Amino acid sequence: MTPQQVRALFAKMASGGKLSSGERALLAEVRAQSQSGTATGGPAPGPVANYIVFALRGGKIAPVPIRTGLTDQDYIEVTSGLTDQDTVLVLSSSTPR
Repeated sequence: MTPQQVRALFAKMASGGKLSSGERALLAEVRAQSQSGTATGGPAPGPVANYIVFALRGGKIAPVPIRTGLTDQDYIEVTSGLTDQDTVLVLSSSTPR
């Protein structure tokens, strides 16, 4: 699978599109290769990692541990921790510090 194909699938998911079973299988294969260190020629998959994000749940801001998978530096796959009903809070990077 080429980096462009992975980016296209990420863009499809980001726009609300549903992946076919074949597309999901391809991403699972790329994910497995990146975790075993055998991925070649694809996007910079990065290691599977754990993070904490803040989400709005039940009208309250709550820390939520997530696990990430593939990334193409524009999008990051969240493999666990969030639901479709969660609203993730993002801080603007233009905030003066």
